[in-house]
Amino acid sequence: MTALIENAVTVAALAKTLKTTAAAVESDARELGLYVGHAWDGRPAISVTDAAAYVSGAARRDHDHAAAHGRWRADSEAWELQREAVRQQTYNEHFDAARRRGIGDPASAAEAAQVTSAAVESFEKSNPAPTFGDTESPRLSKRVKELLSK
Repeated sequence: MTALIENAVTVAALAKTLKTTAAAVESDARELGLYVGHAWDGRPAISVTDAAAYVSGAARRDHDHAAAHGRWRADSEAWELQREAVRQQTYNEHFDAARRRGIGDPASAAEAAQVTSAAVESFEKSNPAPTFGDTESPRLSKRVKELLSK
């Protein structure tokens, strides 16, 4: 059973305002994560705040932003796992190879660390980290360009 929404705007009223069907509004509202309850007379409704966000487009922007952010987080995590796998594999291979040549642990670790650093840098150049939206502000990029040109 759906709950009563005290300050409600009926789905039918929204549909009339937006010149669409009540079914389309209700479906869209549910897709956007807006709670569809019922008004005092039992008709499907959403809160006044949600209705304002729906009509202005803020609900869609928030929903799309949250989805994009979730994809970015998943992509970033996958990238970090790949980077760490490259680091571990390179380090282990070179450390073990140095130990097989009879080099002691500190020297083997130092040699492996140098090779690993280069491998990680190469990975980062060939596979840039995922970015979320426009991460570079115009003001900052202008200042960076000024500093780099000196």
